[in-house]
Amino acid sequence: MNPRKTSSPRAVCLLTIPVLLLMGMGCAAQRQQVALEDEVREHVYRKQLADVWPTALALLKDKGFSVIADPTRFEARTEWAQITPPSSLGTHYASFFVVGTERGSGECTIRYYRNERSVALAPSRSGQSEPRLEYQPDGIQGSRLVPANRDRDLEWQLLQRLEPDFARTLAAKP
Repeated sequence: MNPRKTSSPRAVCLLTIPVLLLMGMGCAAQRQQVALEDEVREHVYRKQLADVWPTALALLKDKGFSVIADPTRFEARTEWAQITPPSSLGTHYASFFVVGTERGSGECTIRYYRNERSVALAPSRSGQSEPRLEYQPDGIQGSRLVPANRDRDLEWQLLQRLEPDFARTLAAKP
């Protein structure tokens, strides 16, 4: 027996197989999540936009956002709302823009776009009574704006509210 040899090929194989199985299961779960997100992103409601729109706005209101809707179009935005507790490292805020689009034949789509910013306070100095906003590298004092991104989570929640049976079917797909 070789004293330098620390493991046999058989032991390596026995340890490698469970690791590969776990990696495969993780990849399958990730593929399932991506497929679900793709379905939600492309979903077309088989309902009139006027019937779907109130639920789309109610979802934002239920999340604590103040909604400002355009009465002439199916577009709305929210005021900025704090989404994390205050912190000297940065307090995060979010706002949303939602757009409803008629697709014809009594069909429509709803898209949520999320924008975030972070406000950090500069360390207080002696003799300074109030903390002041820190100048951020983007040149906007006290904020770090991020381009709006589709909010698939809100779109998924809307689908669950409007078409719960379909949402359950999607979630159960292997």
